[in-house]
Amino acid sequence: MKNNTLSEFWSQFKVNQRKIYYRNYEIIENDELSKIIKSDVSSLRFCENITKGSCFIIKNVFSYEMLKKMRFYSEKFRSQNDEKFNKIVDGVSDFHRIIDKEKAKLYSLYAIKHSHYMFRWNATNPDAKLIWAEIDSYWSKMKYLGGFSNNEYVNNLPSQGPTDRIQFVHYPANGGVLHDHVDPDHNQKFVIGVNMSKRGVDYEKGGFYTLDAKNKKIDFELLVSPGDALVCDARLIHGVSTVDMKNLETIPEWNIDSGRWYLGLYTNDSDYKTRVTATNLEPS
Repeated sequence: MKNNTLSEFWSQFKVNQRKIYYRNYEIIENDELSKIIKSDVSSLRFCENITKGSCFIIKNVFSYEMLKKMRFYSEKFRSQNDEKFNKIVDGVSDFHRIIDKEKAKLYSLYAIKHSHYMFRWNATNPDAKLIWAEIDSYWSKMKYLGGFSNNEYVNNLPSQGPTDRIQFVHYPANGGVLHDHVDPDHNQKFVIGVNMSKRGVDYEKGGFYTLDAKNKKIDFELLVSPGDALVCDARLIHGVSTVDMKNLETIPEWNIDSGRWYLGLYTNDSDYKTRVTATNLEPS
C-alpha cells in the first residue's frame, strides 16, 4: 500500500532533474526506521532531509550471522558457475561477472568489481529464499519511504516492467573502484546498499564517499560497520575510492578473501526497452 503523502512529495522531482551534494549525516538504529515509517510526519521529514543532502546510516540492518550466510552463498555460487553476462529478460538466470578495466569501458558507469547478480524468480532453494526474505524486510521499508508500495515490483517479470535485482559486489584490493556518479531515480529514490566488510579489517584504504558542494570527498567507511546501511538520495554524487591501491602495474586481486564487499539493492529497467542507468560524472 502506498503512502499518498510521500508519493505526492516525490512527484515534484523529475527523473534525474539534478544532482545534489552532501550536507550532513545522521545515525539511527534499524528499530528507529520501523518507527519512522509508521508516522507520516516522521517519514516526510526523513525524505525531505535526504533530498537536501542528508545521509542516514542505519545500524544493524542485518546481523553478522546473516551476512556470513549471504557471503557464503555468493562465494559458493561463484565457485560453481562460470563467469558470464546476462541481459534482463524473462527467464534470466543468476550470474556473476568480473568487470576489469577493459570490460568497464562497455558500461555507462566505470567500475572495477566482481559482481554476483541474483533475481527474485530464481530463489527456489531454501538458502536463496532466506536471503530474499531477509533483504525484503528492509527493502520494503525503503520502497514505502520512496513513495511506492512496500511490495512494488515484487511480482514483475522483465517483460512487465522494472524488476528487483540483488548485487553482491566485491571491490578487489589493488584496483576496485567506482567513479563519481548519480543513480537513476525513477524506480527507486534512494541508494540503500549495505556494507558487508570493514575498512581496517578486510582492507586498509578506499570505500564509499559522497561529494559536498565544494567537490570535497566525504569518506563514510569509518562510520559504517558490516550490516549497516547507508541511505542517501539517488541523485547525490557518490562513488567508491580505489581499494588498497598498491601500484599501477599490479592487476586487481580477484581473490575473494581480500577487498571490500557490498550488498547493492537495485530496481532495474529491463532490456526490453532502453534502460535508464547511472550517470558517470568523471572520465573513465
